[in-house]
Amino acid sequence: MDDAYLPHLADAGVAAVIVRPDFYVYGGVPDLADLPRLVADLCSDLTLVPVPTLT
Repeated sequence: MDDAYLPHLADAGVAAVIVRPDFYVYGGVPDLADLPRLVADLCSDLTLVPVPTLT
């Protein structure tokens, strides 16, 4: 898979990406120093939905 994606990411100036389990790209950053901000953005975008309890 590296040969399929890494050249395109390098051409686009992307150093790191976060990819969802369904293979959608959440986001990318041009420099690894920006990765903590991207992770923080992902954490703030995630919301927990309460699981309904069975009665």
